[in-house]
Amino acid sequence: MTALFNKDTDLVGWLSDDKKNIFNTKMEWVAFVSSDSSVWNVSKKNWRGHLYGNNIRDFNGKTLFWNPDTPIENTYAPYRPYTPYTPYRPYTPYTPYTPYRPYRPYTPTGGWSHLSWDEFVND
Repeated sequence: MTALFNKDTDLVGWLSDDKKNIFNTKMEWVAFVSSDSSVWNVSKKNWRGHLYGNNIRDFNGKTLFWNPDTPIENTYAPYRPYTPYTPYRPYTPYTPYTPYRPYRPYTPTGGWSHLSWDEFVND
């Protein structure tokens, strides 16, 4: 499992090792990654952005959640992908150890995404 942090370096969730599922800190399945790397929340099956490396960009191309192993970069807004089939619910993984809090990263060109973790999961 790969830790995901928000811009304030708070641990907000986990990316599965196969990079297909996203879990909150309680290990509840909250989002999935389709074959084209687009990220969809489970609650309403809304498109939330794209996965690049271990980071997630929102639908405007701004970094939403990040991991220190992947450089933080923004891009242009991507095209909206086709809505994929919802995958089967994955097995609930064991809760990983809480990682050390990383240093606060620089603000990427164009700024951070305005979406919060709750908006990412529930909207």
